[in-house]
Amino acid sequence: MASALLQLALGLYRYSTDIPQAERNARLEIDRIVRSIQPALSESLYQYNENLAQQILKTFQSYPSVLDVKLVDDESQPFGSWSRLRSDIRSMPSLDEVEQISWPITYEEQTVGHLLMDVQWHSAKLAAQQAVWDIIGFSILMGMMAMGILYWIAQVMVANPIAKMSQFLSQLNPRQLSEQDIQPLSEIASQAELQVLKQSLHEILKQLHHHLADKQKTMELLQGFNENLEYEVTKRTSELEIAKNKAETANQSKTDFLNTMTHELRTPLNSIIGFSSILAGQELPERLLKLSKNIHTSGQQLLELVNDIIDYISLESNPLQVQVFSVFDVLQSVNQEAQAAADAKGLQFITSDNSETIMKGDPKRLSMVLRHLLSNAVKFTQSGSVQLSIDLAGQSDIVFVVRDSGVGIDVNNIEFLTNAFNQHEQGLDRTSEGVGLGLAIVHRVCQKWQGQLAFTTPEGGGTEVRLTLPLEMSQSKELP
Repeated sequence: MASALLQLALGLYRYSTDIPQAERNARLEIDRIVRSIQPALSESLYQYNENLAQQILKTFQSYPSVLDVKLVDDESQPFGSWSRLRSDIRSMPSLDEVEQISWPITYEEQTVGHLLMDVQWHSAKLAAQQAVWDIIGFSILMGMMAMGILYWIAQVMVANPIAKMSQFLSQLNPRQLSEQDIQPLSEIASQAELQVLKQSLHEILKQLHHHLADKQKTMELLQGFNENLEYEVTKRTSELEIAKNKAETANQSKTDFLNTMTHELRTPLNSIIGFSSILAGQELPERLLKLSKNIHTSGQQLLELVNDIIDYISLESNPLQVQVFSVFDVLQSVNQEAQAAADAKGLQFITSDNSETIMKGDPKRLSMVLRHLLSNAVKFTQSGSVQLSIDLAGQSDIVFVVRDSGVGIDVNNIEFLTNAFNQHEQGLDRTSEGVGLGLAIVHRVCQKWQGQLAFTTPEGGGTEVRLTLPLEMSQSKELP
């Protein structure tokens, strides 16, 4: 059907193009003949040789489109003519179908007469139509023959083998497949690509057969294993529960031990610090005065370490205390300690606070966080300045920013440093004191407060820490 429509479309196209082209070709051919015989016609006119002109005009007898032709002189007097017999004309032309054409005849660039011709293009069109229909008929015949051959090939070599394969596959049981079930597939006749398809299908079915056999064996093994699985799961669950209880007991024992030890350590440390302060105020020899100051300094450092351990343990087991407080009150003591530490190292301490800001949260823990951040900033800054600034972020958050001009921190190592007992410097030759609890305490408080902690290294050097906290902390939203 598609081939017939294609041939019909081709015929219509040829019909619309070849027939007009046939008329143009006939017109050009006659014009070419006239130009070729024009010298002979002009010579016959010039010599008044009427017989020669008559013989030349018979040239148009070979062109069916020419009905008659006349040669006249410059005074329009007939000099020769030729007319086609009416029996040679396929159909009687009407006046509308006859076209009169005139060509001037010149001799030595002087017009000596004219060639007058009556032309009927209908014969040229009929010849072109007949040629188009012959081509269409031949194309349709060849198309029908090709379709018959293709249909036979499709049925015998493609459709029949595929139908047999489809029937074979529909009869297979995919859950129970044996080698005898696959054997009929190899008996189906096929060629070329279908032979490759049949072989591939045969191989797939063989693999499926082996897979089903392996699956059956695996199911038997799983069934045997599943018989004891529930008992093993119950046993392991009981063991894990016991192990969990032991771990929780051990962790609680560790916490209780650290609480007891740190509180017991603070009592003698207070005595050491107090007595060393009294000795430092006495009139002692310079050597003994130096020793008493060293004892006092070491006691203060050891007390700070014990306090850090107590704070960290307290954060693990106790929630934050929610209350309304002024940021200004928290910053008074924090700024005094930071100013004293900065003055001791010859650093410039710059602070800008908002005394009108009111927060809802734990002021003690906020003070602890700011002390640790400022202490780290002073500890790792040898020259320059340490700065604390406070900004409001919208209507619900407050941002504490601590900047220093120190050695800077490795921002890729923040996760390691925020874990307990991890230090910026390792080894016995480190330049700073501490057990690595400062940033761990800061990170823990930030988590419980639902805040954000960010570390950056500005282009000029040093470290910038941004602590963002909500102005109102809800007790129910605190993280464990």
